[in-house]
Amino acid sequence: MNKITLFCFLAFCLTAKSFSQSSDKWTFISHPDWHTGDGELRDQGPRDLTNQHKILGDMASFNPEFLLLTGDMVGGNWLSDEYWQKYAPGGSLEDLVTTCGEICYNGINLRFREFGFNRLIGCLGDHELGDQNWDPDSRKSNAVKYFKEAFSRAYTLDSAGNSLYDGFIGQIPQRPVATPYEHTSNAFIHKNVMVVTIDIYTFESPSERLDSVRGTVSLDITGDHYKWLDNVLSAGNQIDSVDFIVVQCHHPVLLPIRKHQTSHITVLNEENSNLWKLLRKHEVDLYYAGEVHALTPSVDEGNGIIQIVHGSFLGSPTHNYLVAEVEKGRLTLLSREKVIENEYQYKTTGKLVIDKRSGKKEVSGSGALEPIDRKGLLIHYSFDDYLAGQRIANTGAFGPNLYYGTGEGIEAVDGVFGQALEFRANSYTKSFGLNPFHADMEGLQIADNRWHHLAVSFPGEGHTLKDISFFVDGKEYSHDFTGRQSMNTDPGGFIILGAANNLQSDRFSGSMDDVGLWSSQLTGTMIEALYIEGISRNGLHHEK
Repeated sequence: MNKITLFCFLAFCLTAKSFSQSSDKWTFISHPDWHTGDGELRDQGPRDLTNQHKILGDMASFNPEFLLLTGDMVGGNWLSDEYWQKYAPGGSLEDLVTTCGEICYNGINLRFREFGFNRLIGCLGDHELGDQNWDPDSRKSNAVKYFKEAFSRAYTLDSAGNSLYDGFIGQIPQRPVATPYEHTSNAFIHKNVMVVTIDIYTFESPSERLDSVRGTVSLDITGDHYKWLDNVLSAGNQIDSVDFIVVQCHHPVLLPIRKHQTSHITVLNEENSNLWKLLRKHEVDLYYAGEVHALTPSVDEGNGIIQIVHGSFLGSPTHNYLVAEVEKGRLTLLSREKVIENEYQYKTTGKLVIDKRSGKKEVSGSGALEPIDRKGLLIHYSFDDYLAGQRIANTGAFGPNLYYGTGEGIEAVDGVFGQALEFRANSYTKSFGLNPFHADMEGLQIADNRWHHLAVSFPGEGHTLKDISFFVDGKEYSHDFTGRQSMNTDPGGFIILGAANNLQSDRFSGSMDDVGLWSSQLTGTMIEALYIEGISRNGLHHEK
């Protein structure tokens, strides 16, 4: 194999430095889902880097002391026969991944260096491992080891192959030494913040299936890797000068989250994962994630951990990154987002503060960084302001930027609360939910030219059709559904109103008004209250 040269970055302080002056302030930045690395492989000539330079210049203006790259820096689609012939002719799978990794990571890192970013803290994402999924004995599964090695050479090893994280946090090694994750998970202390980077991709062998969906890769931590994280978080909490513990891992845990053009992979078992149980145990302050190309701040009600899902590929209309301003006992996050969808100009759109100066943790957020109500009304279409051909506004907690509706063949008519939408045989809106009521539901007759209140209450992932409750005009509708197949929502699917997912079948003809989607299961009492409110305010059963 040809000798390669990779740019490595300086190791961080191995123990906590004194940081006691309240006037001291420093910054760091986080940007998941950079997604530009594979351009180095595809492009044959000079690249137009104008837009990349604009975002790099905006980030550099904050003078950050390091940059967190929380996964998916590259596309990772390196295993094609075309690339093999081009970059490793006659070579091995290891040669191919090594060469592609050198080209992609060097391209990214050199560009950051041009703007003064000499301290990059890389974190594995699924694209660093070739992108999901990893079928047993596939080319991709056989390459997992080499993918991780290519990443390590770029971000956690020096040019001689020595780890940049060979110190200690208290008495605990900065990395899980003698485990398969010793060069991909690590921890360091910079001034009054401890940062922990997690390789969430548990992998045993190219043949061993660990996950029914993902294949040979399972998204949680186990064994000695788990023990190391437990110990290093405990050690960090015992260092008086450490005010904040920040964990970066590519995949979200807390749901719901906004998402855009994504397969929406979460940590296995989410809040019940081994990872999250440890973060709760040690009262971690911040959890940084990416993956879904949109910004969602949320708080774990049981422990107060703040999860910030953020970042996106540069061409996305949802492109954003975070600035962290750190003082003694106080950490302020600022969200930076595009001002105009197709222009690379950025402004601060939100602020979140973690303040411990009083001796207890106080959290406040505003704008784009106001934590969402994880059990509240996420999507609400009143239809009151809809004009033909324009967006259908979402006034729910998820806001108008991603979860607006786009209509086809619909018309505004009088509704129960102001304006409604009338659907015909060939009309639908793309961004809200399926009509759950079909003619096959024996005994249910609502096509009577009157307004009715309909609701569906879903217990959550893994339940079957028989577990779903239907309500008509505030009363539960008895059904005989006995399906045993689990009903799991499609995380990458659109939300459709007025037709089935393929937009061709089960068309709805009639009018709809005031549609809402909650992120928690509504009880029968709550649904009846919504119906009664409609009756009292507007007389629900008037002629339509």
